Amino acid sequence: MFGMRGKGVRLRARTANLPGFGLAASVALAASLATVPGQASGAPGDLDPGFGGAGHGRVVFDVGGTVFGMAVQPGGGIVTVGADQAPHAVVARFHGDGSRDTRFGTVPLPGGSGPTPQSLAYGAAAQPDGKIVVVGAVTDAANRPDFAVWRLTASGKLDTSFGGGDGLATFGQDGITDYAYAVALDAQGRILVAGQSVGASDADLTVVRFTADGAPDPTFNQGFSFLIIPHAGNDEALAVAVQPEDGNIVLAGVYAGSTGNVVARVVPGTATTSAHLDTTGFGGGDGITDVPGTDSLGLTDVAVTPDGHVVFLDQVPSTTHPGRFDSTVVRLTSTGTLDDGYGSATGAHITVPAGTAVNTYAQALAVLPHGAVAVAGSTDVGSFIARLRPGGRPDKAMGPGGVKALHDNENLVDVAALPDGRILAAGSSGTRDVLYRLTGDLRPPSCAGKKATIVGTHAADTLVGTAHPDVITGLGGRDTITGLGKGDIICGGPGGDTLRGGPGRDHLIGGPGHDKLRGGPGHDTLKQ
Repeated sequence: MFGMRGKGVRLRARTANLPGFGLAASVALAASLATVPGQASGAPGDLDPGFGGAGHGRVVFDVGGTVFGMAVQPGGGIVTVGADQAPHAVVARFHGDGSRDTRFGTVPLPGGSGPTPQSLAYGAAAQPDGKIVVVGAVTDAANRPDFAVWRLTASGKLDTSFGGGDGLATFGQDGITDYAYAVALDAQGRILVAGQSVGASDADLTVVRFTADGAPDPTFNQGFSFLIIPHAGNDEALAVAVQPEDGNIVLAGVYAGSTGNVVARVVPGTATTSAHLDTTGFGGGDGITDVPGTDSLGLTDVAVTPDGHVVFLDQVPSTTHPGRFDSTVVRLTSTGTLDDGYGSATGAHITVPAGTAVNTYAQALAVLPHGAVAVAGSTDVGSFIARLRPGGRPDKAMGPGGVKALHDNENLVDVAALPDGRILAAGSSGTRDVLYRLTGDLRPPSCAGKKATIVGTHAADTLVGTAHPDVITGLGGRDTITGLGKGDIICGGPGGDTLRGGPGRDHLIGGPGHDKLRGGPGHDTLKQ
């Protein structure tokens, strides 16, 4: 039986109640499945009406359990990872427009032995070739969890060239319980997995490096593929990132002691030299930055900005509601000291709209193309996505305090920045799961001289207009675009598109390729 110590899966354990894993479920979510009404794209906080068809920015689905993580493939495909109620790790895939990839399906991942074989998937990363790396834990013959790394092909098949020939690589130690919570890929395509090793007396931060084909990498740490950071108390790495300029590894999580939260930087070794904490250029001389905090939930996510800064999530007492907590994004200087020029002296606060006295639990962050930061999470009552400008100031275009409040009884657990600046988030809503896409930094193109209100991707999309006049444009692929309002303007992109007008006077313009233009009731203008 799985028996996680501490909070287990980032803050995500608050919404999971999977038998066998001992996950603490302190929030019981009720089903909340109403469709978000469509709206024109424009401000960063707008739900993207080009995502989810008639859901206009929101997709509700079901993997039979809980979603814990997400990755975006180079072609725009969206992969969610989590577990069903057994629990067994599962992966699902969506097209870039939010439609379910039925050929991929919901893939159960192999692994788990012992009397009660179980597995969980906590995080994922997409390789440049579209293959999907998934990390989590599987039970071993003694029913103890081991690190697990799966790889799937872009089409959802287990990659038999990876690991032991079944698409699965594991790491475990005799008598030790090992959990993998986060994954990152370095510039050479090697797989870095971070988590926790639990022994008889305490738990320690652990990072393991696998080669690109899923073998333990003996060049990481003087012949070993792993580094355990010994420290008294119960510690866990909840997030990992790689600094591109030097390949150093940044870990964030829980560290027993007076502060309870840390960011650590690890210098990888070689086949003959040891991996070690960066004691020469980071933190207080020990490679660790203690993060002042009053919350034991740990630092739930970390990322590296294009200019090399490290940003991470923390929680601090609310500045507006005594006795409550706000989430913050904190930035470090290159030497690991707190950057008090970002946001305020204690970081950039994320607060819910004034007058709502609730705790704010940020669970994931992503750096947008122009240096802004997107954050996803939940409050005591519902989900939110926030956006901070590059200097840490709230982007009020998202809403009061830079926060876009979404649905009640819902928890978002992961967020991604798309190359065109749109923001994608994943989580769970009661007994179902949910995806959102916001316009974010998207610079909408024009269609017949007017700024588009609904924008597709460069893949094949299915776009559906609202009941109001829309300006809809596809960007590429074989798109199907349907206007519902009166007086829509619809532009197809490159590829063979199908454009359908709604009632009223519509203007349909095909692009390069063999398009099908079908007007609806009213006097329409069709132009190939």
